[in-house]
Amino acid sequence: MLQCDDQVPSCANCQRLDLACLVEDPSTKRQLPRNYLETLEERVELLERLLQQQGQVSQAQPSAALQASRSRDFNHLAAAAGPYPARDRDEKR
Repeated sequence: MLQCDDQVPSCANCQRLDLACLVEDPSTKRQLPRNYLETLEERVELLERLLQQQGQVSQAQPSAALQASRSRDFNHLAAAAGPYPARDRDEKR
């Protein structure tokens, strides 16, 4: 078994053997590149810069967009759940 030295983006053994250096995400059990989080952060930063260059992002918009998204999600779930069943007034709680 190869011992990982935790180097990013690839451990020395994987570099030496020309292998993809993967780790298992404990929550999803997916195999991910060791530098997965770093790569995602770089992509988000790039996308934010592109949006700012296009003049589509201000400091207030992300939170407003997030609130609108959450509101739509809640309304969708509420509609899917349907009305609450009527309770019998004599029913003990």
